[in-house]
Amino acid sequence: MSAWNTGNNAILYTQESITDEMIATRDKSIEEAETSPILGFSFNTDSVKTEISNISNVMNQYMDGLNTGTVDPDETLPKLLEALDKAGYEKVLTEMQKQYDEFRK
Repeated sequence: MSAWNTGNNAILYTQESITDEMIATRDKSIEEAETSPILGFSFNTDSVKTEISNISNVMNQYMDGLNTGTVDPDETLPKLLEALDKAGYEKVLTEMQKQYDEFRK
C-alpha cells in the first residue's frame, strides 16, 4: 500500500528492498519538512458566489477540449482567458488574496 493512500508512512509494510537507511532518510525528511503558511486558511466564497459559478461554467465549456487535445490551444486559450475575465476571475482572485493577507496577519 502506498504512503499517499494511508497518510502515515510509519505504518506501511516495507519491501525487502527498503533499507534502514532509506527509512531514516524518509523520517528525517518528514521531520524537517516546513509547514505551509496557507495551512488552516479557508476561503469564504460568500461575496463571490456568482463569479465562482460563472467561472465554473466557463471551465466546463473549455476544459474538456483542452484536456483531450481536440481543440487548438493557440486558438482556444485566449478565448478561455477572455471568458474567465468576463466571468469575474479577477474579482475572485482579489477577494481570495485579501482574505489570505488578513489570515497571515
